[in-house]
Amino acid sequence: MKPLMKLIRRVIGKVLGKRTWQEIEHFDPSWSLRIKEMAKHIRDGESVLDLGCGRMWLRQFLPNNVYYPVDYTDRGAGSIVCDFNRKQFPQNSADVAFVSGTLEYIVDAQWFVSCIGQKCSRCVISYCLLEDNPDLEFRRKRAWVNDFSRDDIISMFSAAGFQLATESNAIPQNLIFYFVKSV
Repeated sequence: MKPLMKLIRRVIGKVLGKRTWQEIEHFDPSWSLRIKEMAKHIRDGESVLDLGCGRMWLRQFLPNNVYYPVDYTDRGAGSIVCDFNRKQFPQNSADVAFVSGTLEYIVDAQWFVSCIGQKCSRCVISYCLLEDNPDLEFRRKRAWVNDFSRDDIISMFSAAGFQLATESNAIPQNLIFYFVKSV
């Protein structure tokens, strides 16, 4: 059934002139640098929901943590299948939500962030901001479905009960935010 669904998505994408994440999916090894930088916000022993886990590269930086890999398709042993664009979210709660290179592909980002707020007390997230990537054609070619500014991201997380603790531009074109639940 999975190959048939992929074929159907590709055909729909071609007919509508849109590219989907599934259609262009690839994993660039350089992304592990971003993941390593983001992992600095996770302490030993904490549980982590890796939302949009891809190849589960985060796991190598968390040898002493409870790790829940989540993605829209089965990524191997222990992975939890949830399609965020179908409003599926894991039942697991965790100390930290980890969202690296995922939010750009989520249609209802407000819903997604709200779910994070219900399941986690902290979140580390990277996002390719509209300020750094203003060309909408460029964004659509990458199958990004939303266009948020820095203020939009902060506002979305604030509405879900988080406050911005730190942010970093250590990785070019990917601002890294670290949010904690407001007390």
